[in-house]
Amino acid sequence: MKKLLWLSLLAGTMAHAEINKSDVVEGYIDLTYTNDSDALHTAEHLQHAVNILVKSASPEALAAAKETWLAARPSYQQSEVFRFGNSVVGDWEGELNA
Repeated sequence: MKKLLWLSLLAGTMAHAEINKSDVVEGYIDLTYTNDSDALHTAEHLQHAVNILVKSASPEALAAAKETWLAARPSYQQSEVFRFGNSVVGDWEGELNA
């Protein structure tokens, strides 16, 4: 939601401005940084929930881990778009997700 607001504000601010290559690159960097930060933050919460589940398995810990996974999934899914055509990521992604 905050990303959409940011993009709307950016679009409104820049509607009458000249946009050059460095503006596009800076916007891409800001967007990917924000997205990756969100994905990292939710992944850290997921790791914590999984650690609790492994340490003391219970129906409650499993439910908490499932709920945390569901909360982490959207930011991870949004990060997928930055992998399209990105050989820096694409070359090693098979190792990560294997």
